[in-house]
Amino acid sequence: MNTRRAATFMTMAVSLTAALVIASLVAFTFRNDSGQCAFSPYIALTVFIPVLVTGLVQIIFQRRDHSAVFWGASALFMGLAGIVLLVYLDRSETLVHYDEQIVRGPLVLEPPSLDTR
Repeated sequence: MNTRRAATFMTMAVSLTAALVIASLVAFTFRNDSGQCAFSPYIALTVFIPVLVTGLVQIIFQRRDHSAVFWGASALFMGLAGIVLLVYLDRSETLVHYDEQIVRGPLVLEPPSLDTR
């Protein structure tokens, strides 16, 4: 296997790994009713940032190989989508670490009011 094919295979593997991490985060979020978790969701950045960089490098250095560019763009998209998902989960307080929740204050879930006064 030459180095270009090995790089494409590696990019394909990291892209699929990022998709698996995104699916795991979404599944955990749906099963978690409290909005709190024992781990920091930002630990997933250790996956998404290298995937983003790998996709960018693959696109820059193998522009002539269409398969390599496809998997590079896929990795770039997966890395960016994972980072956006993490920011959304944090900002909407859908999935927050226990310690961070203590600093931010209690999560108040108020039912919608029908009073129009």
